[in-house]
Amino acid sequence: MFFSIGGHPAFNVPLEEGLKFDDFYLAFSPRKSRLRLPLKGPYIDMEQKTLGQTNTNLALMRQLFKQDALVFETKGLNAFAIRSEKSNRSVTLSYKNMPYVGIWSPYPKEAPFVCIEPWCGIADTIDSTGNLMEKVGIIQLGAHEIFKTKYSITVK
Repeated sequence: MFFSIGGHPAFNVPLEEGLKFDDFYLAFSPRKSRLRLPLKGPYIDMEQKTLGQTNTNLALMRQLFKQDALVFETKGLNAFAIRSEKSNRSVTLSYKNMPYVGIWSPYPKEAPFVCIEPWCGIADTIDSTGNLMEKVGIIQLGAHEIFKTKYSITVK
């Protein structure tokens, strides 16, 4: 069986009354650069992938999502947190062995949330053949095999 799976958790931003969306930032752990997979319409453009600067905090600004979701390749244990220097409140999503993450908020329409989406698969690439067996990120599970994954959310 061929499949992919992922989550679509959304978190209210601002996390505290009296603060604004752009008072918050994304913190990445571990602090290292990750490959960013840009979207071109609904498709992943593998030819244009770049090194995303996830080794530092990333300020949350509406314009960050002008080109749709930020999609990164991830390996091993990862944690993505929404934090502010003006608050002790935070939310952290962590997981191990999910190869992609999408970070998204609507643009240009504004909404009071940010999604941090752990994925075991991604959208079709621009040069996709449409053959599921050739799809980037697809998982193949043999007869009687079991696939397990999980992510956790910590709210402070």
